[in-house]
Amino acid sequence: MTIDIVPATGSDVGPLTVVGLQAFADDPLNKALEKVSELNPTQQSEHLQWRTQYNLRRMTGPGKHWFKAVDSATGNLVGYVGMLAPKKTRAEMPSDVDESRAEVPANVDVELLAVFERKCEEMQKRHMEGRDDYWCKTSSYAVVGSFS
Repeated sequence: MTIDIVPATGSDVGPLTVVGLQAFADDPLNKALEKVSELNPTQQSEHLQWRTQYNLRRMTGPGKHWFKAVDSATGNLVGYVGMLAPKKTRAEMPSDVDESRAEVPANVDVELLAVFERKCEEMQKRHMEGRDDYWCKTSSYAVVGSFS
């Protein structure tokens, strides 16, 4: 299989979101955070809409670089990666997520999400020793399928 890596745009957000949900469907942390398997079809559709809009905000704007992996023979999307450029201050960070979390669907465990985010920040501080010049302070990636 030959894979082409090409820039992803906001118009790719729907298929990228579906690939991301598939890629993390069996991930224990994701299962605990979002509980998608417990949703009825209407709730799953609402969750997909929320996740798609969330991803669109994460994908668009300055300093955001997303790429998709496409099977060159079939044109099928098989993965993606998103990276954020370094920021010098908190004020320069893009506002990807409404800090109040008012828009988060009921199936998302916001308390566990807050613990996870605090732990990520703690690990970044501990292992990056205060540096603010590195890429991928936040990133996304997903791969679906097997490769040989």
